[in-house]
Amino acid sequence: MKNLSLSLAMCVAAVIIFLFALKGRSGSPESASTSSLNQEGTSAVDQKDSNSSRRNSSSGDGDEEEEKELIEWTLEAKPFPIAHQTEQFSWADADGLDPTVVRQLTRYPEHEEVLLEQRVITKRRQLVYLPSDFTETTDKLYRGELLEVTIPGFDGEEFIVKLDEAVEPEIYEDDPTVMGTFTGSIFRKDGTPLGVSASAAIVDGHWSLGFDYNGGRYVYENRGDFNDEWIISELEVAKIDDFISGKL
Repeated sequence: MKNLSLSLAMCVAAVIIFLFALKGRSGSPESASTSSLNQEGTSAVDQKDSNSSRRNSSSGDGDEEEEKELIEWTLEAKPFPIAHQTEQFSWADADGLDPTVVRQLTRYPEHEEVLLEQRVITKRRQLVYLPSDFTETTDKLYRGELLEVTIPGFDGEEFIVKLDEAVEPEIYEDDPTVMGTFTGSIFRKDGTPLGVSASAAIVDGHWSLGFDYNGGRYVYENRGDFNDEWIISELEVAKIDDFISGKL
């Protein structure tokens, strides 16, 4: 009987020792969970701060690079030699679809990207230098004094636009902008009608004109960027694929 009691006491003591040992080794479940959460949370915050720091650093570098690009990227007047010349116009000897030429036609990377993307629908693009008195021609159009005007095509070709009626400029009291619009028929230089009509808008001397001819749409814009300084003495002539232009 004494031996039995001693055996029971030893078993109880062994169980108690085992339980204490288990508790000491594993610790409190709540404590372990909190510790793990704190470590993960700290790690996530550190990672977030690190990522944010890298983004800010990267963004700052990009701003500096873009600002530097804007400062250095300027439009050079008449950047290409002359390939063809008439009494009124001079055509640049440069392929307006070539990426290196496109770069020189534009002022900002965004405009360059647009022209490069448009190459898939553009058959030709050529820069034309206008005569010094072309601004006078534009002024006469504004005043309704002209009913026809000569415009360039490609490689020495010229067209005559005979206006349907005189331009009536729109002048806004609160805005110095002067805008005039007109429509007209297109003729060859010798007076042969092409059977097509043109529509145009002139805003503060900047031309925007277009007409469909010879399997494409002829589009005219002064060299430069929208809402920026245009080079009024230079005109970009582009020919857009007729199927694509009809979908625009």
